[in-house]
Amino acid sequence: MEDALEEFDMFESQLESSLAQLDLYLKEASLDRKTNPNLDVLGFWKDNRLRYLELSLMARDVLSVPITTIASESSFSIGGCVIEKFRSSILPANAKAQLCTRDWICGQGDLDGSDSDEDEIVVDLEPYLEKLRV
Repeated sequence: MEDALEEFDMFESQLESSLAQLDLYLKEASLDRKTNPNLDVLGFWKDNRLRYLELSLMARDVLSVPITTIASESSFSIGGCVIEKFRSSILPANAKAQLCTRDWICGQGDLDGSDSDEDEIVVDLEPYLEKLRV
């Protein structure tokens, strides 16, 4: 019982710390992008990571989300080549595995489906897919 109360006390103090950080951040003058044309959001959170520990971790999570849908759209556009060839027999998990494997093999190169070795990759995966179907 004592451990549970100590755990609650620790949670409560961390919560107060988080709220104090948020209050401190909100009380500061905001940085205007018009008056600060060289405003570096990532640099701000890096410089203030010790001052706003929890907020900087949240900012890191939010700012690490890609701001474009090109990567996911291009994955689906190349997915047509994989899915069309095996449409009647491929499971969704296998299609996902093929797309991921293709990305791992090709890296961050041209993902618009115009890779010349795209058919070779699909062909190379066929023996493995046959084993999965058995």
